[in-house]
Amino acid sequence: MIEEQHLAVDAVPSGNLMGTVIGLEQSHTEADLIRVANAMPKRLDRSENGELRRVFIDWITSSMEQVRPAGEKLPAVDSLEEVQMMLQERMRKWPAQWMREGREQGIEQGIEQGIEQGREQGIEQGLEQERALLCHMAALRFGAETRERLQVLLATIADPDQLAEVGGRLVQCRAADEFIAQVELLARS
Repeated sequence: MIEEQHLAVDAVPSGNLMGTVIGLEQSHTEADLIRVANAMPKRLDRSENGELRRVFIDWITSSMEQVRPAGEKLPAVDSLEEVQMMLQERMRKWPAQWMREGREQGIEQGIEQGIEQGREQGIEQGLEQERALLCHMAALRFGAETRERLQVLLATIADPDQLAEVGGRLVQCRAADEFIAQVELLARS
């Protein structure tokens, strides 16, 4: 049993197919993959190795399928030469496609985050305006001292329905102390 990720490619005898397997498994860049594909032992070209050649072709193609950009379709290949040409061609194009996809995804995420932040800011702005209006109305009805006390209480209320309830209590209550006492109850709930 061989642990391919920890075995050096040069530890395997030259021309050994296991060296190709290890090289493919350890490829981290497009250049690594192309170098391994180009260095595949010539004995895979012999007619008696047709099935083994097909396995290598399928394996490389399958590996490329996993890293290809979204929407990119790989052509069918029948020879190692076609695999080598496809690798060289695709590996030159794909980084640009990956960057483009990354930018598009980043833009989409940025737009979504911007909309969400805008929505949150709009809600918070609306709550601040409602609080300011309630404080202004309380000052007109009960005086500046009531406005000061109300500002402190309203800072703890973030629910628009509760702020609407404060407005209702402002209209219903006859005295400032009664009004503040009811708002304190609302703020605690």
